[in-house]
Amino acid sequence: MSDLSVVECVDEITIKEIIEPVVEPIAEPVVEPIAEPIAEPVAEPVAEPVAEPVVEESIKLIINEIVENNTSDVVIEIPAAVQLPVLTEKITITPSSINLQINNLTKLNVNFFPQNATNKSVIWESNNENIIKVERNSGLIKAVGPGIAYVRANTTDGSNLYAISSINVLSNVTRSPIRMKLF
Repeated sequence: MSDLSVVECVDEITIKEIIEPVVEPIAEPVVEPIAEPIAEPVAEPVAEPVAEPVVEESIKLIINEIVENNTSDVVIEIPAAVQLPVLTEKITITPSSINLQINNLTKLNVNFFPQNATNKSVIWESNNENIIKVERNSGLIKAVGPGIAYVRANTTDGSNLYAISSINVLSNVTRSPIRMKLF
């Protein structure tokens, strides 16, 4: 006798039970709550201010909603590209030191690290305007008197960073050789 003939002899209820066995749900265990000790309230840490992101563009997603034969559009706006500001970590001035003659002009340059810092502006200042005068926004300096002075570039992005350049201003007095007559 073949397997086929055996299957033909089995009644419909048996086949159904074999194909779809009855699974009874397992009772979930009863868990009794445990009393937890009351903890003292803990002060929440104060979050530091975060720079607001700059949203370049957005995508509008329109969903057609049907509720009880009424249709309405739901519009969701999703930022496509968000660019957070890159803060300055370090700055340097070039040249870091220089010798100038009185009335000479030169421009100091500031280098930002990382190079893709978002805010690349500084305010320039001289510690002695009797020796060096500096344009506040450009870094252009003019030697006005002999001596050593320092020019400082201060970041404006809130990082409170600065860099200093040493300027030695030489007087324009030329010295003539001393002539001595030997006897």
